[in-house]
This record gives sequence, structure tokens and C-alpha cells, in this order.
Amino acid sequence: MPALQSGLVLVTGGAGYLGTHAVRQLLDEGYKVRATVRSRARADRMKDAFGGKVETMIVEDFIKLTPQTGAYDKAVVGVDAVVNFAAPAELDQKGDPKLIIDPAVHSIERLMSAIHAHAPQCKRVIHISSTGAIAQEPSNMMGPKTWTENDWNNIAVENCKSKGASASGYDKYSASKVLAERKFWEHFEQTRKYDAVALLPSMVLGAPMQAAGELKHHPVLNMCKPFTHPGVTEAQIEKQWYNVVDVRDVAMSCIHALRTPEASGQRFILASCAMWGNDLALSAMHIYPDRKLTPGKSDAKFRSGLEAKAITFNSHKAQSVFKFSFHGKDQTLDDTFEWLAEEF
Repeated sequence: MPALQSGLVLVTGGAGYLGTHAVRQLLDEGYKVRATVRSRARADRMKDAFGGKVETMIVEDFIKLTPQTGAYDKAVVGVDAVVNFAAPAELDQKGDPKLIIDPAVHSIERLMSAIHAHAPQCKRVIHISSTGAIAQEPSNMMGPKTWTENDWNNIAVENCKSKGASASGYDKYSASKVLAERKFWEHFEQTRKYDAVALLPSMVLGAPMQAAGELKHHPVLNMCKPFTHPGVTEAQIEKQWYNVVDVRDVAMSCIHALRTPEASGQRFILASCAMWGNDLALSAMHIYPDRKLTPGKSDAKFRSGLEAKAITFNSHKAQSVFKFSFHGKDQTLDDTFEWLAEEF
């Protein structure tokens, strides 16, 4: 099936951190956009942000979805493509793993079933998964280690089955990503009525389009906040934060995934490079020069020592097939801390 150069694109989770960047990029590239949001207030904010250029549809909170809920039936009518961001984003879920796994799987089931039943014209579906669907929990590993698109984090699924509520938050989150993505590919293989692409971003950073109040519970952005104040420990400086990818690169990858014929049927890791607490400390020092922060270490020997034991994700396929390069982590981190400085 040919790639999509124009037309109407449905963006689920369009009011979120990633979704708003994707919506803006789609509009800039000449696509028409319909976005699903969870409330009238979010629909109004989307209208304010994009000047009425985005059609919005309120879809029931995906946490409440069941396999029988036809939540997306109306949203998919007439669309030429779908970019699916809607998913639970809890990294520290404390209860039964099903509380995060079931909503993730049910949401993708409902979306794919709706496309099959009500959107015969749909040409391509882009599912936003995560490198959590690939890699084990960092604290359980020793580097150096490189992960690729051929890997699946089945250990997280097994840990959730065997440990239940005592499984780590990372395993619960990752298991939800594994099982939702597998459900996505299962539907694709069963129907083959459209092209399917999975994008797997690593830790996403970069300046949000939203005001701080809308993202006060965002888990990744909240992880950056301790570096804006004194008290960061040496252990935090030397801790690897897996890999980083700029939110703008995730948005642009959605465009490439829509437009690149050979992307169909493939997974693509989206990751710039390994990131350490030291990188956050250096960026925070740069953006907040007047604060007495724990200093990052800029000497090459220390930084190369960290890199020598890095756990990385191989994103060469995305760069080759999509023919683009990722933003460097220094720029991404500076943009993130500049936003935090304005908002907090």
C-alpha cells in the first residue's frame, strides 16, 4: 500500500506531551488532523493552541475501556491514517499490574477493531510503543549492552505474572507496552488491510507545548526537577537514565513513518544516545547559573568512563530508512530545563 503524503490523520492522545507536538508537525506538513482527547477542557485547549485547525473528538478515558467498548468507532470514520499515542504513562504503578496492562491492551484492541470495521479507506496506522517493550530494567543490568528492534522485554511480562503487585513499576509499564504492541501486530497480521508501523521512543525530553499545570504529573519531566535544586547525590550523577530522544524527533518520525513506503511492517527505535545524571546536572548548571546546584563533571575522562559502560539502543534503522538525524542530548536537555525554569 502506498505511503501517505496528505489526507486526514487521526491522532489519539492528541492533547498529551507527545501528541501535541505530533499534531503541530502534521499541520506544518500539510495534513488535516483529527485528535481524540479525554475532556471538553482539553478540546478547548487544543482549539486555543491550534487556532481551530484541529478537529477534536472526546473519547472516554482509556483507563475505563473494555474489549467491548466502541470508543473509537466514530473517531476513525473517514481517516486516511492513524497515529496512536493514547496509553497509560505510569512509571511507578503500585498495585496489580492489570491496572496498567489491561487499559493499554484494551485501548489498542478497540482502536484496531474500529479501524477494521469503520475505516476501510485507512492506509497506514502508526503505533507509538516504547523501548520499554524492548529492554529490561536498567538496574537489573550491567553495561555495555546494545538493544535492537529484534528484542522484546518478555521478562517484564513474566515478572508481572509471577510477582503481581510486587513487580517493579518499570516492569508493569514495560509489560503494558509489550502486550499492547503485540496486540497491534496481531491485528495487523490478521487483517492486512492497511500498513502498520511501530515507533519505539526511549526517554522523551524537550520543551512541552503545554503549560506546567497540564503536565504536573508527567513522570519523566518530574524526574528532571531534582536537578534544578541542590542536593543531587554522586550516585544520581553516575546513574544512567537509559537513552534520550527529543520530543520533536518523535513528532517528525511520525511524518516519516507515514511517508516512507518501506517503513511498513517494521519497528523503529527512536533514541539519540545514552544519558546520565551527569548530563542533567551539566545542563541544569548551564540553564541555572545562579543556583548552587550539585555540579556536573565535564572532564572528558569521567564522561568517557560512563559511556564505556553504557546501555544503548541501536537507532541506525530509523536514521537510515527515515533519512534524518536526532537532536543531540545537550540541546534537548537545555530546552527541557529552560521550560522548567519558565514554568516553576
